Order: sequence, then structure tokens, then C-alpha cells
Amino acid sequence: MLNDRNELIIDHHRATTILNEKVTDIFRHGIEIMSTDE
Repeated sequence: MLNDRNELIIDHHRATTILNEKVTDIFRHGIEIMSTDE
């Protein structure tokens, strides 16, 4: 039971990390597009 809970927390942490990286990439690309627009 405890092990399942730990794995769930690890999976959630991994998914959150991947999501944060994607958001950062999109944000960075957005700034680049806005910068080249001027």
C-alpha cells in the first residue's frame, strides 16, 4: 500500500517536471517570436 502511494507520488512528480519543461520551452519560443517581430 505504502509502495503504491510512493510510486504514485513519483509518477506525479515526473509528470509535473515534464510539464514544467514543456511550458518553459513554449514560453521561451513565445519570447523569441515576439523579439523577432519587432
